[in-house]
Amino acid sequence: MNDKLDGEVNKEYYKEKLKDFMVGVLTLAMLGVAARIPKINTSNNKNFSETLKETTYTCVENSQRNHEIEERLRFDEKVKENNYNNLNKIIEERQQLEEIINKNLLANKYILPKELTTNNLYKEKMKETVRSELEKYNPQLASKSAYFVNKCLEHKINPLLVLYMWKVESLYGTKGIAVITKSIGNERSYSKDPNKNFKGFAMYDSFEEALKATLETLERLKKPTRGRIENLIKYWAPPQENETQLYVNIVKEAIIRRQEQIKEELENNK
Repeated sequence: MNDKLDGEVNKEYYKEKLKDFMVGVLTLAMLGVAARIPKINTSNNKNFSETLKETTYTCVENSQRNHEIEERLRFDEKVKENNYNNLNKIIEERQQLEEIINKNLLANKYILPKELTTNNLYKEKMKETVRSELEKYNPQLASKSAYFVNKCLEHKINPLLVLYMWKVESLYGTKGIAVITKSIGNERSYSKDPNKNFKGFAMYDSFEEALKATLETLERLKKPTRGRIENLIKYWAPPQENETQLYVNIVKEAIIRRQEQIKEELENNK
């Protein structure tokens, strides 16, 4: 009886122990799972944060790149617009110059209209002509071709007139008394100063002084000559001392010839 009772007691005892053991195992298992859950979440949060950061950087970079592309497109459009405007301006200047040449104004008048004195294409063509002409006969003056043209245009005087008159007068200072006086246009002088007068002709110290004197004389003769080349040369080289009509023909033919060359160049460059 006692043995049986002891057996029952022992069985209950071991059941309780097993129960306690199972409770402990379950508790440990749950604690283990609970301990792992925060780690998993932390790892996920870290990955998400890094991904978000990388995405943000990418968006910023793309935004900057898009901004740069937009700026470049705006710049390209501006360049195209400027090129288009410049091209139109060149075409307009060429058309203006052709119209004036077609009217043959340069062959008859030495006073230039405003549209010529401000025409950049005309200026460049004149500089080329003057430089080319001076290089043939007086290379030392060729470097002053731009100065020559600019000064003539300031006075609204046709540069071709001065150029070809100087050619007839002294072959650009290389022939005759102009070699001594440096008066390329052979202007007369009424000064009693021996440094300013040589046998009735003006004396100058430089090319610039000679050009200034020629332009001032042409300015004074604008009204009495009515701006016409033939009338001017009759004043400049009166018939009693010169072959005036030959002088007129040489200068006018040279101007017309150069006009035609400019016209051809404009046609070929279209």
